[in-house]
Amino acid sequence: MEYAPLKSWQKDMLSIIRDEAYYFAPQGQTKILNEGWASYWHTTIMTQKALKPSEVIDYADALSARLLNATQRQNSAV
Repeated sequence: MEYAPLKSWQKDMLSIIRDEAYYFAPQGQTKILNEGWASYWHTTIMTQKALKPSEVIDYADALSARLLNATQRQNSAV
């Protein structure tokens, strides 16, 4: 920002937006980490304890669709 051809008020606005982005970044990272661990343990429990071998493929299909939808809306609810 120091070398960009911006007016003073534009630099102030970008500085405010940048500070807020840095403030909220750890919350987004924590959300991704928590969802990853939840998916891991849910899958571990389901495949090792709860499902019959014949049900694992259906479970994997449903889980992959759910995870795909979650990644598509990742940035909208941080």
